[in-house]
Amino acid sequence: MEVFSERTRETERCGFDVNVIIRRPTKVAYIRHYGSYNDPEVQAAFEQLETWARARDLDERDFVGIPWDDAEITPNQKCRFDACIEFADDVWFGKGINCQTIPGKKYAGLRCDILNNHFELPWNLLLGHWWPASGFQPFDGPQFERYYSDGSQDPQGKWNIEVCLPVKPL
Repeated sequence: MEVFSERTRETERCGFDVNVIIRRPTKVAYIRHYGSYNDPEVQAAFEQLETWARARDLDERDFVGIPWDDAEITPNQKCRFDACIEFADDVWFGKGINCQTIPGKKYAGLRCDILNNHFELPWNLLLGHWWPASGFQPFDGPQFERYYSDGSQDPQGKWNIEVCLPVKPL
């Protein structure tokens, strides 16, 4: 949940909106995938979570992805990705489902549409164009993606996502 939001000067220059907001801690159930972020098993992990959530009447929860490693420098077989879904405190997990909390703190967020699973595009915009002149530096904690639409269900392959990077002022 957003507590405050501020537009940055860099927004106008780059032509996309980055909002810096304070998010509350978010509890997520997750399944970890080891391997390329493009592996079909990543989508299978989300599908398994969706089945798990339906069995617990959690259909309206948000899906989140946590890419723990930089795929440009980490070998594919060592990349870690957590397919996540938000949950309430009173959920029974069961076998194969883990729990973690995405910390509450200040995040830079970029929400946009992407096509054909080009998840690296918003990260490149955020890290390569916005961040260097933003007045912020990355902070401890996981970066993550929030999925507002599922491109695998869209005939044109269009996703609406937000990428979030923990930050603190320089």
